[in-house]
Amino acid sequence: MTAGDVALLATELAISRATAYRLIKLFRAGGTVMSLVDRRRGRPDGHRVLDDQREEIIRTTISRYYLTRNRPTVSQLVRDVQTNCMSAGLKPPHRRT
Repeated sequence: MTAGDVALLATELAISRATAYRLIKLFRAGGTVMSLVDRRRGRPDGHRVLDDQREEIIRTTISRYYLTRNRPTVSQLVRDVQTNCMSAGLKPPHRRT
């Protein structure tokens, strides 16, 4: 398949080109149309986006400040996580993380 073929397929299915490439890869691996049907959405189980250090900072900050009787707002929790990451010399995760 050429890049033009993939772009045409993506346009016809109203999906991104990256998704079209993923579907083509799944089809080629499975060999049948059914290989495209039983796909789970989202990240695979156990897949982590953050490194262990930032995961630990988030976990510690939540347990120390948020899981208390007088819990702060989520915005304050996010600021605390960002501050703790910067203090450790790490890039803070996005707010939605």
